[in-house]
Amino acid sequence: MLKPSEKSPLTAIKVAELAVEAGIPPGVLNVVPGLGQTAGKALALHTDVDCIAFTGSTATGKQIMQYAGQSNLKRLSLECGGKSPNIVMADYPDLDRAAKAAAFAIFFNQGEMCSAGSRLLVQESIKDALLEKVQAVSRKMQPGDPLDPATRLGAIVDETQMKRVLGYIDSGRNDGAELRFGGRRVREDSGGYFIEPTVFEAVKPNMTIAREEIFGPVLSAITFKTIEEAIEIANDVIYGLAAAVWTRLLDVPAALAARTYAAEGRLGLAVHDEFRPHQAADGTVTLEGGPDGATVKPGGDADLACGVSALSAAWLGGVRWTTLARAGLVEERRAGALAHADALFASDPLPYPFTWF
Repeated sequence: MLKPSEKSPLTAIKVAELAVEAGIPPGVLNVVPGLGQTAGKALALHTDVDCIAFTGSTATGKQIMQYAGQSNLKRLSLECGGKSPNIVMADYPDLDRAAKAAAFAIFFNQGEMCSAGSRLLVQESIKDALLEKVQAVSRKMQPGDPLDPATRLGAIVDETQMKRVLGYIDSGRNDGAELRFGGRRVREDSGGYFIEPTVFEAVKPNMTIAREEIFGPVLSAITFKTIEEAIEIANDVIYGLAAAVWTRLLDVPAALAARTYAAEGRLGLAVHDEFRPHQAADGTVTLEGGPDGATVKPGGDADLACGVSALSAAWLGGVRWTTLARAGLVEERRAGALAHADALFASDPLPYPFTWF
């Protein structure tokens, strides 16, 4: 049973139509459109519903937990937002690739994604060079007609959300962040709710735009000097859905994996829809997707574009650097991150079945 958001029900209804056309018997997949406070609440309270997987706001997730407790203690899988950090180290040589991924991570789907890389943590010495490249990529992602295949940035889902995003942009200005580019509503003559790609620099970690999920095309650039500072900033939010790190050194992501888990227990390292790791029988790891993709063999060059461990469900919390370790790319002394994570899982096992990619 699928209950789509009342703001975007048509795609789910089309999926159900295609399912029947593909031969799935009627009634196997059911779509229940409706308001959250009526249709959604009814499903969450119904005693014949044994499990709910929810993606949406933290506030609604808390309500669903209450409804589960008030009914049949149904099992829940909740994905309730993110403020995901995209960390770029000065040692990473290909800033064009990092910039393209950073722009795509936040501006794809107008930033209306729970895993959007809305915080760009960039080492101080490369900040200006990287942001210039992000700006160049963003110029090619201007809002356009969502029905035009050439469009790379569509409309915000509705007027309420558009005003909310613009309110956050005003908040950034008022808090002292510097608007590097964007920040305006555009294409008003179309009647749509369009906001151009927006990037703030000189953002402090305690600013509202650096702490709260905006759910729009707004990127907060925060500088750091050391990896220790980057880890502290990355962890210093209530969210922990996804993250990425751009570096040539395996020491950095391995340390990041261990310390983000130990510090917060929320931050899973993933790749912001840029790369997907696949491991062959011989141990070769292929990173599919992204501008070029990459292939790394055991003992070979470990020049990886970003952290290549992805979680099947980020709400599980924690991280295991399994893809690299199984491929022989992490030396034994660095595999301590895995041992640490395993020890934590052993002492606090997860209550639901899960799969690691």
